[in-house]
Amino acid sequence: MSFKKYFAQYVAKYGIITLIVLLVVGGFGTMIFLHCESAKRQEAMENSLVDMKRLNDDIVRNQSKYVSKEDLEKFGEDLDLDAIRDDLKSLGADLTGISKFLTSSLGYNQSGLPSTWTKPKEPTDPTDPTDPTDPTEPGQCYTDPYGYLTNTQVLGLHEPFSGDVNVPLGDVSFEAWKEKPWSIHILPRDYMVSTVLGQDKDGRHHIYNKFTIKADGKEYPIRIDEAEFVEQYPESSWEWWNPKVAMGLGGGVSVPTHEYYEIDGSFTVNALFSPFSYGETRVKPSWIFAQVGVGYDAVRQSFNASITPAAYNLGSAVSIINNTYVGPTVGIDHHRNVTVGSTLSVTF
Repeated sequence: MSFKKYFAQYVAKYGIITLIVLLVVGGFGTMIFLHCESAKRQEAMENSLVDMKRLNDDIVRNQSKYVSKEDLEKFGEDLDLDAIRDDLKSLGADLTGISKFLTSSLGYNQSGLPSTWTKPKEPTDPTDPTDPTDPTEPGQCYTDPYGYLTNTQVLGLHEPFSGDVNVPLGDVSFEAWKEKPWSIHILPRDYMVSTVLGQDKDGRHHIYNKFTIKADGKEYPIRIDEAEFVEQYPESSWEWWNPKVAMGLGGGVSVPTHEYYEIDGSFTVNALFSPFSYGETRVKPSWIFAQVGVGYDAVRQSFNASITPAAYNLGSAVSIINNTYVGPTVGIDHHRNVTVGSTLSVTF
């Protein structure tokens, strides 16, 4: 039996066995990976709470934490999230978090208040019989000890907030000589909310708020009593077009397909490309797939082409490493030597 025929039978026999083993190992590996990813997500959500902090009387840091997608929906059930998502979709963005804060005015009830100020009554016709200050019947006597019939009574209104802040609301005036004596003047007010979003190196967001009311030409900073932000923990997803270019080093065993070549080692420098990925972000996915490459084998001194079906990001397991992938590789050089090994690549 010729070596070529023997080698073909050898590859057919053990290749099928190797493929089955790889599928079984890959299946178990996928199950373990998904379990670890779920546990990691749950642990991150449980340890993500950042309490509200008051920096000063009018600036606070939100309480924030990671939540599940379902909890995020529940937190925003009083909002029209469908309309918000439609608008975000037009911008190529996704809803990731919702921020709410509450500030409450104290309110007050008082009676027996004096007028804040008065203004003189405008002069009227002294012969007007409806003028109570000019009696027309002999012997009729009128007294006005508090000047209610000669001055408009005005009461200024304000709204108190914590921190001894009083924001003017308007005023109420009373003209006793009129059939309908009350007048109300409510000031137009601007409610201004400033929100600053910060992001740490782990991708988690931190929010800082300031709330101000502008009334009668003056701004009044208001103390915030409660502030909360919930954020959906990033979930892995498929990106069917997320191209990555990389440089890599490959090593393995080079098996000849001709009788005059011998089994040898392989060390290859590759330029690589992958079209799609799976992970929490597009920038640093956990997996990249169908990574194809061309390179040079320093041992065989030959050019080759290769494919890495799947490569795992070592940065998903080791925080100090980013965008460094490792995966099994099969290649063939221009002498038709088949290489089986692995590739370590760095994307950029």
